[in-house]
Amino acid sequence: MSSAFPTVVGATGVTNIQNVQVVLGEEQVVDYAVDISSVAAGTFVSAALSPGDVSSSFDHIIVLGYAARAYVLSPPADILIDGAFADWNGKATADSDTFTLANPNIDIAAVGAVNNTESASFYVSVVGDMCSGSAIPIILAKPTGGGGGVIIPSRKTGEDLLRVYIDSDMSVSTGYNVALSTEFIGADYKVEVHGLEGKVVSKQLMQYSGGQWVVMQGAQVDAANDAKKLEVAVMASAIGSSSIDFIVETTDWRARTDLATAVPLGTRSMTGPMASGISPEGWIIDGPTTSSSATAMSYQRKLFYDGTNFWSFYWDGVNTVYKYSTDGGQTWTLGTSVFKTTGINEVSLWYHSASNTVYAVGDAGTASLNVYLQRGTVDPAMHTISWPDPDRMLPASANVLGGKNAYISRDASGYLWVMSSNCTNPASPVRYDLSVFRSSAVDSITSWVYSGNNLSADSNQPVLKGSVVPTGTGSDVWAVYGYEGNVAARQYTGTWSTEELVFDIALAGPNDDNPGNTDVAPPSCLVDSNGVLHVLYGNGHEQSSVSKPRIFYAYNTGSAWSADPDIQLDSASSQEGNHRPTISLDSQTGNVYAFWIETDNGDLGLTIMGMKNVSGTWTSLTIGGQTAGEKRYLTSIYSAPGENYICWQWTQNTTAPIQVIFDKIPEFSDAVVPVFISLLILVAFMRRDRARRTKKG
Repeated sequence: MSSAFPTVVGATGVTNIQNVQVVLGEEQVVDYAVDISSVAAGTFVSAALSPGDVSSSFDHIIVLGYAARAYVLSPPADILIDGAFADWNGKATADSDTFTLANPNIDIAAVGAVNNTESASFYVSVVGDMCSGSAIPIILAKPTGGGGGVIIPSRKTGEDLLRVYIDSDMSVSTGYNVALSTEFIGADYKVEVHGLEGKVVSKQLMQYSGGQWVVMQGAQVDAANDAKKLEVAVMASAIGSSSIDFIVETTDWRARTDLATAVPLGTRSMTGPMASGISPEGWIIDGPTTSSSATAMSYQRKLFYDGTNFWSFYWDGVNTVYKYSTDGGQTWTLGTSVFKTTGINEVSLWYHSASNTVYAVGDAGTASLNVYLQRGTVDPAMHTISWPDPDRMLPASANVLGGKNAYISRDASGYLWVMSSNCTNPASPVRYDLSVFRSSAVDSITSWVYSGNNLSADSNQPVLKGSVVPTGTGSDVWAVYGYEGNVAARQYTGTWSTEELVFDIALAGPNDDNPGNTDVAPPSCLVDSNGVLHVLYGNGHEQSSVSKPRIFYAYNTGSAWSADPDIQLDSASSQEGNHRPTISLDSQTGNVYAFWIETDNGDLGLTIMGMKNVSGTWTSLTIGGQTAGEKRYLTSIYSAPGENYICWQWTQNTTAPIQVIFDKIPEFSDAVVPVFISLLILVAFMRRDRARRTKKG
């Protein structure tokens, strides 16, 4: 391909696509930059590529996929039908049914509606592909059974249909009757959208009159879609009302159907189960639940992605349980308990993608010597985790201790590592340490070898927290931990190195010496593919003797710490603080993501903050869909195979309704415009056979 010139709307293209070498059937990802420096916030921007935009020596060019669409900085206040969906943040809710359809392309995942005096707009997303349709079925002759020849079945279209039934007079006694569970409406109007091969091929508005549906000629219907979502709107004047009820129906050519509804936002009051303030990238995993510490602790890992499903682990007040999502976090299905032993909480997990194995460690609610371990086999296609082993116990503490804050990981050689709090002396003064153990055999949770204590001297604090993470070489690992307000690290390369203080509370100023950061802002860490250790932590900042840490970042190349080991990421005022830092890695690009909870003047965590590190430069993330509920125990995925798999979860509220909430970096079509647009170009080569054939014989 010699060149390509995408069509850009709302911005200016600043790069050229030239000399891309593509062979038959190959895919190439090309970054295309657009300039939005002079574009107002809320402006719609898109970049699209058509076959006519591509210059190539190939005979035929097919461009697959959708235009890249987004809003600059923030979505507009009103719904726009343009194929970008960030304007639906907080206005859609997950489908309430729990049934899985055989055809995921019509299996409704979420719906929403916004109606006002000007228009009625509707949102639908599906588990599979929106407007997919299917190839027209082959028409087969079938015997009649009586020897009288064959009958040719009538032709059936391959299009997927989406219908929105609208009750505009709010009366079930008029219109076409449509029922969904306990919802029953008399539909006066119907919006019908036909889709095939990922595109809207027709759309129309119909009125129910005289016992039949009549097309309203000239009625304006706007519709736009991307891979999984569709939005459609009609003028309020066309349906004669700005107060409505509605039911959405999806149907494929086999007449398989799904139905869904929600309470429209707009002129009517909202009385239904809308997920208030939760964006389409922030969904409830569990709610209400019974524990205000469902996702404790923040430095542990409780999320992973297996290539098909997102998995979330949390404490439901009785056991550690897990749920999975097949649709990017919109809806969640409950699995089973992780441990055979009842009452194991504060789980830490490690996922090994090469073997589809997840390892888990937790602790009993009552004081004991042991932490509990499990190993599960993940089946992404079946959305299951099997836990064949009985719970294994590791005597991690010399004396009984409750809340051992364990962490588990797997090194490059396949050995497992556990870090756990250890009560070294039960008599006054009670003393504690952080102990490390390594499995006796590869991938085994059965037996363990003690690898030593981390602290240079035992502590009087029981709230010690630390992580042990692989460097990517053999059995080498890093231990990063907090104690008495300090943040420290050691490296294991056959023996443990001397402790190095990342943050030394003894050297902090008078307003930065509160050891409470050990508990509310413990360090979170990871190692990237280059062997660089990244550490995110809270310092000892305080206000009125209350721990209100600031968030700092440091890294170690494997041989030395960064020249500036304390890089401050937050910008909180003097009265505010930041709790529960957690750090994640995009393994595809090497970019690092930092998240934390910002507290208000009253020390309530109300806002999730985020930043992204690209080649050493930190930039702020805009995280939408946030509510006024108190947020606690934020924790994120350790690593993910791409930016839009970077995800996090937290426990919201300390009194009912307590919820476990999931969020993630949105896909491009829902995000604000980034610097680069990635275009997938599939070039198919088809040449005529010009060879002269000769007749033999």
